Amino acid sequence: MSRKKLKIKFIDTWDACIQFFVETLDNRFDVEITNDAEYILFCDETFGQSNKDYNKNDVIKIFYTGENRRPENYDCHYAITFDHNNNPWHYRLPLYVLDMWAIECYHKINNIPFGYLFNKLEINVKNKTEFCAFVHRNPYNGVRNGFFRKLNKIKQVNSAGSLFNNTNIDLPNVESKINYFKKHKFSLCFENSSHPGYVTEKILHGFYGETIPIYWGSPTILKDFNSNSFLNYHALS
Repeated sequence: MSRKKLKIKFIDTWDACIQFFVETLDNRFDVEITNDAEYILFCDETFGQSNKDYNKNDVIKIFYTGENRRPENYDCHYAITFDHNNNPWHYRLPLYVLDMWAIECYHKINNIPFGYLFNKLEINVKNKTEFCAFVHRNPYNGVRNGFFRKLNKIKQVNSAGSLFNNTNIDLPNVESKINYFKKHKFSLCFENSSHPGYVTEKILHGFYGETIPIYWGSPTILKDFNSNSFLNYHALS
């Protein structure tokens, strides 16, 4: 049976995002990336603002972001974000979903078995030698900074990111970050900011690293992950 052709153009975005959406859409459509597009998918201003050159009367504009941005602030017909927005023009797709897909792709390319996390019913932290890992670079979150300092006074938190680095370790990629986490019982997984539904890759890396994540960010995090699988900072407030 022939599939409907979908003529689409990606602008103001990044390669992994394009690959994800093409592979997803290809399950139902014959996807053609072309300048003569019926649909344009674009991301937030971090990746550019060329989308403003396209008139909504000429093409269907679809906004996507994994960051803490409101879809109502963008010139689009439809939006794909992490917001708990039940409008028919909106679809919720938190950034951690794309990150799961990217990690799975990495494992396939490198012939590494995937699914070890989901097959493991419990994580044994008793035999781990290190207490808690912290891998962040953004210095502009007072909640995250304050929590790190307080916990680090009680027991050393190993920072292997550029923020508060106390290990002289430089982690070049996600795989090295996850492997570093595996030495630790806990991981501090605080988002850059807080908003309902705003869940990025941070808690996911804590799970993949076989730690117990200590999480702050989305006050509705329990809509995404089991409350018994991590320590929820929001439950304290």
